[in-house]
Amino acid sequence: MMRCHVGLLLSVFVLTTACSKTESADTPEPGQTADSAISVIQPEARSTATTETTLVGEWSLSSAPAQRLPGIQLTVTVDSAAGSALWGRLTSYFAGNMGTSPDIYQPFSGSIDADSSISFSILPTDSDYLGIVFSGKLASDSIVLDTFVLGPDTMTNGNLRWALVKNR
Repeated sequence: MMRCHVGLLLSVFVLTTACSKTESADTPEPGQTADSAISVIQPEARSTATTETTLVGEWSLSSAPAQRLPGIQLTVTVDSAAGSALWGRLTSYFAGNMGTSPDIYQPFSGSIDADSSISFSILPTDSDYLGIVFSGKLASDSIVLDTFVLGPDTMTNGNLRWALVKNR
């Protein structure tokens, strides 16, 4: 009898198959459960894979109520995510009618915990510029921010509620 095991490496999307010949003595007795030919992904792995897939992409800053124009226009791109870590970069930044090159900011790394809480900081490469800090909760295609710091200003004070919304 041929017994096969299939493994799926989620972060690289590689499917491998390993088969081995087993003796007929390994055949289950009537009423016993046979080993599955395909391994079932554990629920934790499934939620991690879903989170990783959900996080990768472009996210734009949004507020409720909407900011007065021109306001702050900021976009980050999460390039990859694995387990509880994510990596990305600032891809656009306008405040009022003045744009700042995203090249002035370093790529970032961040984290997501089991409660879907995400946090990351974007540091400048030039000391004349100030960093950006995000912390919030992943909710479908939005990260509802409980902390948004832009340089010396904590933006989560007052009546604005901020979120990073995934672009489609």
